[in-house]
Amino acid sequence: MPIIPQLIEFQDSAKEDRQSFYDHTKDPLGSIRFYEGLKDRLLMTGVPVKSVDIDISAEDLKGQDMEYVEWSGEYQLALRLNERLFTLKSIENVT
Repeated sequence: MPIIPQLIEFQDSAKEDRQSFYDHTKDPLGSIRFYEGLKDRLLMTGVPVKSVDIDISAEDLKGQDMEYVEWSGEYQLALRLNERLFTLKSIENVT
């Protein structure tokens, strides 16, 4: 099967049909209910859970704010490239 139709099918597919849609780490605040449910399930099974609020912004880095902005951009680029690489690798394995 040629690769192009598979790429088009993936691009046109609903986001809910893609694994990345269920990656709760991409939007931790938007996934707060998921994490609260996970915490409850862990506590019910006897696993200790400690909640910690973390809020870091470029201003908190004391003179390194530009480095933070650059690093953040590099990180976002790396995430996008990894997702594309994963897609291409999965297509290579299709016979």
